[in-house]
Amino acid sequence: MKFLFLFFALTTSLFSRLNSSVIILTNWEIYKADIEPNQFEAVKWEKTSRTYFEHIVRGEATLVFRTVLPEIKVKNLILNTYHFDHHVTVYLEKNKIYENGDKRNNLTSFYRHFIDLPLDAGGKKLYIKVYSSFQNIGFSHEVKYGEKFDIISNLLRKDIDKIIFAF
Repeated sequence: MKFLFLFFALTTSLFSRLNSSVIILTNWEIYKADIEPNQFEAVKWEKTSRTYFEHIVRGEATLVFRTVLPEIKVKNLILNTYHFDHHVTVYLEKNKIYENGDKRNNLTSFYRHFIDLPLDAGGKKLYIKVYSSFQNIGFSHEVKYGEKFDIISNLLRKDIDKIIFAF
């Protein structure tokens, strides 16, 4: 029985990876200060390969990440991230599409976020503003972009793999 379950999980995982419409966003730029949407185009952005910084915050810090979303044809487009910050705000172009956390109460946004995007988001600029007074700031996992079903299935499969090998 365990073998059949393992075989099913592995073949499903392999098949879905071949047909998956999930993109890991890697083409980030960063601005290391708090800015408002009307300033997004006026500041000088730096290229970055990192979206997570450890032990840089002494007091409070805000980082703003920017990328251009790739074109993708799906039914339900979402952005998925897992980060360790007090407050996060997400903008598509200059329009706020998501906000979570609270700067005043030291509440954390330390969990997975699923952010619905319009189907025409491809080719548009995405901005993610993160605020923290912890030592660490940014996304502690990859930022995924794509079909909602594929992203959630991928996350569940990772957990199923852990459950299978625990037996």
